[in-house]
Amino acid sequence: MSATNQPPLLDVRGLTTEFVTRTGAVAAVRNVSLSVRRGEKVAIVGESGCGKSTLALSILGLVDRPGRIAAGEVRLHGRNLVGLSEREMKKIRGNVVSLIFQDPMGALDPIQTVGAQLIDTLRRHQPSLSHKAARARAVELLREVEVPAAERRLDDYPHHYSGGMRQRVMIAIALANSPALIIADEPTTALDVTTQAQVLALLERVVANHGVAVLLITHNLGVVAEFCDGVQVMYAGRIVERGPTEAVLAKPTHPYTQALLESIPDPSRRGDRLRAIPGMPPDLSAMPTGCAFEPRCFHGHGREICRTRQPIPIAIETAGGPSLVECHFAAERAARAGEITAS
Repeated sequence: MSATNQPPLLDVRGLTTEFVTRTGAVAAVRNVSLSVRRGEKVAIVGESGCGKSTLALSILGLVDRPGRIAAGEVRLHGRNLVGLSEREMKKIRGNVVSLIFQDPMGALDPIQTVGAQLIDTLRRHQPSLSHKAARARAVELLREVEVPAAERRLDDYPHHYSGGMRQRVMIAIALANSPALIIADEPTTALDVTTQAQVLALLERVVANHGVAVLLITHNLGVVAEFCDGVQVMYAGRIVERGPTEAVLAKPTHPYTQALLESIPDPSRRGDRLRAIPGMPPDLSAMPTGCAFEPRCFHGHGREICRTRQPIPIAIETAGGPSLVECHFAAERAARAGEITAS
């Protein structure tokens, strides 16, 4: 059975996460739905402050007060995680779903050896595992993520490792209990280009060898193009465009996706000036009535419908597969680009 024919491993339905303030509730994630299947690599992209990390923390049940999930479901293997107790969620985190952080030095305990942290992760979810067996498994994990001299380096502290090697340790910890899903929050941002490519190649092998699914949180569209099967573009807490990576990046339909692509360097457009996205994402405590991107949009800015009505998602069939775009003029723009609109 192909990945596209499998039932979703992760199925997020109508998720809204809000933070309660003195002036009322502010929604950082607004009615988001997405799915990830086993062996699939899906990216969530967007500027800082668009809700990507809050969405990841919501999936893991890690939103601290005054934050709360106000609506929706997060289904993992068909089980709704919303409303589960912290005790139940601890059994799931690091076991069924793991998280790779952006900054491994901040995530790893500086006063414990790498081996101690791997062993603790293993025995927390497998209490019957002996210390000797856990240590042997920890060595295997370091070898799998290609840490040289794994047995010796098991007793090193995180500061003895380079940045790229620390990220390999984080991947080893994430893999320790054979999770079905790994959420990677900007895992390559702090790395140089060469090390970034090595880490992505390692994640690619992890997916191939273990059949694990990856939900990648990033702002780096180059990483998305190289690594991911599908992409979800997030703006002001909503998914505004989603679809197969090739379709979305080759022929983006939402003005925000187009603006993101035009704001990054492209060697094929040498000499062209980059187009910066004007303005800032909206204040989530004072959201506009209509399209949240309207004040920054170089297509629809000033159109009455964009200012007054929230767009609904429109399905678009492309050569690369079906995409969903939340824009009043998505069908018109797709038709001009030679795409076929569905509904």
